[in-house]
Amino acid sequence: MTASNQRIAQELSLSKRLAPFKRLFTNPTFNSFKGIVKSIMKNADNGTFAQFSQDIGKCISSVGYFFSKAKWDATEVKRKLQQMLLNNEDTKPIEGDVLSVDSSSLAKDGDSFQFIGDVHDTTDDRMKSGYEMFAAAVVSPSRKRRWLFDFLLCSNKDPKFDSKAKYLIRLLDKAFHVINPISTVLLDRGLKFKYALAFVLKQEKNFIVRAQADMIMEDGTKKGCTFGNLKNMEGSQTINLEINNKKGWIVTYAKGTVRAWKGTIAIPMTVISVKNPSFKNPLIIVTNLEAKDTDEAFGLYQTYLLRWKIEQIFQTLKEMGLEAFRVRSMKAIVRYLTMILIVHNLLVWLLSFIEHLTRLKRKIERFLKTANKIPRLLIGGLKIFYEYVFKKRISLKGLFALKISGNV
Repeated sequence: MTASNQRIAQELSLSKRLAPFKRLFTNPTFNSFKGIVKSIMKNADNGTFAQFSQDIGKCISSVGYFFSKAKWDATEVKRKLQQMLLNNEDTKPIEGDVLSVDSSSLAKDGDSFQFIGDVHDTTDDRMKSGYEMFAAAVVSPSRKRRWLFDFLLCSNKDPKFDSKAKYLIRLLDKAFHVINPISTVLLDRGLKFKYALAFVLKQEKNFIVRAQADMIMEDGTKKGCTFGNLKNMEGSQTINLEINNKKGWIVTYAKGTVRAWKGTIAIPMTVISVKNPSFKNPLIIVTNLEAKDTDEAFGLYQTYLLRWKIEQIFQTLKEMGLEAFRVRSMKAIVRYLTMILIVHNLLVWLLSFIEHLTRLKRKIERFLKTANKIPRLLIGGLKIFYEYVFKKRISLKGLFALKISGNV
């Protein structure tokens, strides 16, 4: 590991971050746990037993034992991680945060993987062998931060499999029980299950979900209109916009009942269509939230765009080795994915630490401009702080006389 990586590891204080998990393991198992976390951080996209064995100094069979037979509960480990995230000032949900929920295929070849099923790969637009991972992420636009809260692994060949909608409801139920400030859920069109959306409303939460142009909305007279022809709906409103010096934006919204959801969701929905001139087709969303005018409709569209953050998380996880697992049983796969989840959130904490450090640098630079007015005792403490932040030594005399320049 390079000197810069070693310094980052020290700043992260990995042992301190992992200490709360210790009571969930025996001592030997906890040592394996820490070693594998470090190995994943160091060797992205290489989840082989041989690599883990080399990094933690144990034989390959010991690594296999950790994932398959060792006494630890992945659910308890995830719950402890969630508690840590919810209690940390950098990741604790605040007003304005949203919950982004999506699923991702984990492609795997070979019948030796337990309950391996059929999944749709959106990248290639075809069916593949593998598993489906439902995940929920907290997105904080004000803090420009995102972190993965939880996941569920799904296979249509698992004897316990019932339906994707029920997996989604279980994931949402777990999130709603502990993430109180969040009131809005963002979902892609592949998760617009009416029973799941009805569950969101029953929990007194809101949803914004992407829809298809051929879905039908009805007004009070039960007259139908496809979402693609929303401007023909009675009471619809349309506005043409120029955004970032680009003309051709068209925002249309209307209110009515979604025909496909009748009998399950009876309340009127707001349907919003936004045509971005850079794309061929408009993006259409449905929400239970009201839009009083086209400005509010466009604001809901901008909120929905935050859903893309979970796509970025999936991409990051795959670069970290999300699909690189060699374990075979569902239990071991869930344990491996739990380790990836932990590493992801450790990196979120590291990023927040670096951001804080950058802000501290800016503050100390402003602070040093008034150095001549500061008592020498305070300058002594400032010297220590300066050397910690900027990683270079300076004398008291030099600090006292320092003028901020490009050298700082």
